[in-house]
Amino acid sequence: MYMKENALVRTAIELIQLGKRLEKARGELRRLVERGMPYESDEMKEALQACMALNLQWRALEQRYLALKEEVQSKKAGG
Repeated sequence: MYMKENALVRTAIELIQLGKRLEKARGELRRLVERGMPYESDEMKEALQACMALNLQWRALEQRYLALKEEVQSKKAGG
């Protein structure tokens, strides 16, 4: 049981760290737009790809976190 709880905590920490990286990437994308960077520019494309990749990672990690959380909660309720 403790192993699942520890995994849940580690996953939550990873989510926080990844969330900070994602927000930084979104901020960079926003700054490029505000500066009037053309959407077709290499810099804009790279920033968008980085943001999209981090977003995919976030979603996958969030799903893992939610599955772990449900498993831990169901074990606590059942035992």
